[in-house]
Amino acid sequence: MLVEKGVVVSVSKEIAEIEISRSDNCHNCSAHLFCNPSKNNSKILKAVNTFGALLGDEVKIEIEEKAVLTASFQMYGVPILLLLIGVLLGNFIFSEYTLTEFYAFLFSIALIAIYYIVSFTIGKSAKKETLPKIIFVKRSSNN
Repeated sequence: MLVEKGVVVSVSKEIAEIEISRSDNCHNCSAHLFCNPSKNNSKILKAVNTFGALLGDEVKIEIEEKAVLTASFQMYGVPILLLLIGVLLGNFIFSEYTLTEFYAFLFSIALIAIYYIVSFTIGKSAKKETLPKIIFVKRSSNN
């Protein structure tokens, strides 16, 4: 399990948005090359608000390693597989054309584009089971 500290920047129903600052854990994480914090060295994550955290509260969130691996595979592994399948299938489908490889490449890029569109459309309503969970709340002096 990955545990990170952050500050609640917004709350809506059962979901809180947490601002996470870059920590020492970033160097040990397998996704640190892809999860580049913004210019101010922080990231915003959505988390299940299990403890009723309020705006400005300091929290600790827990991220399951399985969720990180699954997300990485969905973002990088599936598109690579679709690229290979698209090129092979495209070569078969467009074998009678003069630019077979070019059409096969376009076909595979179209498959990847469709995959990302569908996955981001479905992903906007992220399931609560896959989101990080708040495991500790330190109330701010304002609350």
